[in-house]
Amino acid sequence: MAPRRMPETRVVVPAAVSGWQPVVQTEGVYAYDVPPDWVPEPGMVHGWESDGSRFALVTSALVGEGFCDRDEDVQRGGSGMTATPGDDAAAAAVATVEELARRAYTPDGGSEPTVELVEQRSVEVSIEGRAGDAELVLAEVSVSASGGQCLPDTALVGALAVEVPSGGSTPVLVAYDAQGGPGALSKEKMARLLASLRTVPESERETTVVTPTR
Repeated sequence: MAPRRMPETRVVVPAAVSGWQPVVQTEGVYAYDVPPDWVPEPGMVHGWESDGSRFALVTSALVGEGFCDRDEDVQRGGSGMTATPGDDAAAAAVATVEELARRAYTPDGGSEPTVELVEQRSVEVSIEGRAGDAELVLAEVSVSASGGQCLPDTALVGALAVEVPSGGSTPVLVAYDAQGGPGALSKEKMARLLASLRTVPESERETTVVTPTR
């Protein structure tokens, strides 16, 4: 019998991208938007563990449940927030893309994927009602022979790192999606997802009760 999902209270905010749906940090401090077929999981922490270390994402969204018929828990793609030490946003975006690609798309016992940066540019995001500087990076990932594991041949990985004055760490929104199948994110849509990151004023936050799907 499947476990019963208990209702939970979530903060909801308006979408910034028409027709998309927001993924909202649990207190509503920040949000970003994902396409309609993605599933926001704002309370979920997901990621990868290897070599005694963990790469974790919060304020998550997932897409493509059932992507692999050998493992029903594998998703086609996802997104979430992380942070890297230091205040160099461009370096943080590149490093995060490369780390996610290595962790998510290296077969067990196999070779690391090939990562090719295909776009890198400065963008502005809405931070506390003003334009904030950020660095956006997209990369195409070519996976080595998967050995029958639930890995695609190619994937698209992106990151948006926000410049912050404190210099302690750099917040980074990342997204990843297997390529080649129906519904896979294009570069344009992944850039749109990443650049939708914003802080949310209290006047735009409401609460509602939902029943999680996972």
